[in-house]
Amino acid sequence: MHTVESNFHAFTHLIGEEKIGYLAIWSCALALQRRLHRYYASSSFSYNEIIEHGKNSKDFDLAEFSESYLCPLIRTENFELIVDGCQYSRAEKTARISSWNIAKEHLNVCVHPLEKGKNCSHCNKCMRTMITLEALGKLNEFEGVFDLSTYRKDNFLWKCKYYRKTNRNYLEPAVIEFAKGKNMRLPSPFVSEVVYFLYSKWHGLRRRLHIKMKETYIFD
Repeated sequence: MHTVESNFHAFTHLIGEEKIGYLAIWSCALALQRRLHRYYASSSFSYNEIIEHGKNSKDFDLAEFSESYLCPLIRTENFELIVDGCQYSRAEKTARISSWNIAKEHLNVCVHPLEKGKNCSHCNKCMRTMITLEALGKLNEFEGVFDLSTYRKDNFLWKCKYYRKTNRNYLEPAVIEFAKGKNMRLPSPFVSEVVYFLYSKWHGLRRRLHIKMKETYIFD
């Protein structure tokens, strides 16, 4: 594992990390083309997901929308960028590395990593990965990279949320289907709808009260 220091994200965040953030990853590999002649970038979608959901990611996620034909264009006489793993879904990829000791020590999937790159264990990507590991019966083996107490506190709500499928929400239901295939105990669709409806109303009320209190503080 190598850490790269760059200010590229200071620019990509102005537009949106998911929209063009992958350029930061690809550019790091391209910058090393004198020594690195071929780089395998993990695919965002499987082939089936590209066909079914690729167009829905337009103006939302650069990799999901265009990596299958954009990456082959990012090449020089000395460097080749290859999208790897399109034959597997994300849950299947997690399953394939779940027995690797290096993954148990260094796996990082987090949107908001903590110090030294440790996963926050609360963001969407962390939850998707941990639900998959739980379905595989291997979650405890990853206690070195995830905070399992945080997961156990929040996972029921996230599982309820993942049952709710929208045009943009297609990765999460795939995790639920994978977990079902492993006979993992899950909340029912009805319970999921009720729980997430109540949570969203409570969360919205709390946000409005916070804004109101902030306005009162400013103008009093």
